[in-house]
Amino acid sequence: MAPPQLAAIRGFGQAAPKVQLHIEIDSPNRLEQRVLDGSLHLAVGPFPEPVAGLEYRVLYREEQGLYCASPHPLFSHSGQKGLAEQVAAASLATRGYLGRQELDLLGMQEGAAMVDNVEGRAMLILSGNYIGFLPPHYADAWVAPGLLRRIAPERYSTHLDFKIITRRGARATRTVLALIERLVEAAANAGEGRT
Repeated sequence: MAPPQLAAIRGFGQAAPKVQLHIEIDSPNRLEQRVLDGSLHLAVGPFPEPVAGLEYRVLYREEQGLYCASPHPLFSHSGQKGLAEQVAAASLATRGYLGRQELDLLGMQEGAAMVDNVEGRAMLILSGNYIGFLPPHYADAWVAPGLLRRIAPERYSTHLDFKIITRRGARATRTVLALIERLVEAAANAGEGRT
């Protein structure tokens, strides 16, 4: 299932076709800083640690699965025997903004690469040198042709809460409020479709 931001952008674009959207992809830390300094009106992403001066509202929860690519030794691993040891010995493409969360889940001391966006993480995993967490809706494009495999979903699954952030005390324009409303509505509708 696609993230609800797509439905929100579609609905907002149809309701306000003359409004020019400016969308940027960046690390959660940088997005928080850009909202704080006023260069962005809002941001959507996984923001694990609240920052003073920002307001956070949970939009939706996104499942994250552990993946490896076809050249990786874990791709052909079957069963549970020795899996935890192989996973702990693998090179992880980690997300720096999550601190030790992924490392602790996998029994690792440190990550081998760090990237703060899903596109970069997917590239590292697809190289066959790394394992890493991806949302299943994103990974499915590579799972279907056999390029990626999800590793033990019953054991190595986690979730990220995606939030919308705005600067505390900032006066939002009607346009910004309309976009926030679309985001909240799309997230609620997506949540209903998952049950």
